[in-house]
Amino acid sequence: MPESIRERVETLIATINIPELFRQYNWKNDNWQDGFKEILQLEKDLSTAAKEQRITTGHIIEIARWGGRRDIERIRCNKDPLVFSLYDGDEISAAIQNDPVTAVRVLKDQTTGIGPTYISKVLRFAAPLEYGVIDSRLVRVFGIGDEKSRKIHLLNLQARPGKDGRWAIAPVNWPGEYGTWIAILHQIARNLNAAGIRCPHPKQFYDAGLRQSGEWLPADVEMALFTYASMAIYGRPDKSQHSPSSVQ
Repeated sequence: MPESIRERVETLIATINIPELFRQYNWKNDNWQDGFKEILQLEKDLSTAAKEQRITTGHIIEIARWGGRRDIERIRCNKDPLVFSLYDGDEISAAIQNDPVTAVRVLKDQTTGIGPTYISKVLRFAAPLEYGVIDSRLVRVFGIGDEKSRKIHLLNLQARPGKDGRWAIAPVNWPGEYGTWIAILHQIARNLNAAGIRCPHPKQFYDAGLRQSGEWLPADVEMALFTYASMAIYGRPDKSQHSPSSVQ
């Protein structure tokens, strides 16, 4: 990560309340008060499947339904289950830690009908210790393409509005800049954990063995930043019922 980006990330950490943004995360049926119940189930299903190397088309379709995709019938897997490895036992593999973007390329080669947003969702649910989602809402606030909404320039990814008004991530600098996004999420998680700022996970995540008490993962940080982006664009944490997710 360039030093200039690292410094901007430090500024962001100092100026927003990340634990409170995490609590305010709201997407359809998922909210903190109810324990992020659908996110919890997707994490259980996908992380187990990823460790056993048996992620299927059905798993991706479930994520697409959760995300509000309108054209689920377009989603196909060239291999079913998918052939790729994120874990070595219960731990993220060294190869993925060294180059998390490798998994993006593998997924892209084995699927059709999904782009940056949904590829990153698959990875986020399969390995929340390593990945977080990148979608058009986050790119509009932290990337390029929506000067009205942009708050701080962290990414050289671009979001563009389509004819139907829905925004999508342009292929420019993809997937390389997703690696920058993952590095940003890891940096924020490390800083919060080192400072003793606890993540207010719902208890259900501890009961399921998906989180260590108070420890931030990249996926948790991304949820907080998604809330920040939603508020920057819409003035409130959630607009999921009125703003269908990207066609990607």
